[in-house]
Amino acid sequence: DKSGLLTALAAEGFDRLAEAMASVGDGGLISRGVAYVEFALACPSHFTVMFQPRLLHDDDAELATARQRAWAALSVGVAQTRSGPDSDFGVAAWSLVHGYATLVLSGAVEPEDALKQARIVAGHLGEGAGKGPGKSD
Repeated sequence: DKSGLLTALAAEGFDRLAEAMASVGDGGLISRGVAYVEFALACPSHFTVMFQPRLLHDDDAELATARQRAWAALSVGVAQTRSGPDSDFGVAAWSLVHGYATLVLSGAVEPEDALKQARIVAGHLGEGAGKGPGKSD
């Protein structure tokens, strides 16, 4: 069925995203954020379907495992940046790089120098890393 095919494509996408972020090795959150954007730009079809839950079998075990691997790969960078796990900061980091990638793919942001700009955008994660909730600028 169509949903099954799209679910398999999404699971493959999350696995490839996890591999892309893990490939930076000891690279921190900025490197992982740039890898996230690079993946989105290199695999726009996968990237798009990965975040369309109404089209997928959301209860699929392979999809759940692949999503978890991708989250874990991003979380490594968060833990390095925040000196430990911080799921709230992880969601903020994910939102920033996902939003930027989506803006480029939709044409709202010029794709020219997209990876250079992605490094700048992801760099803001490092700047805000020392500021937790309630801390002022």
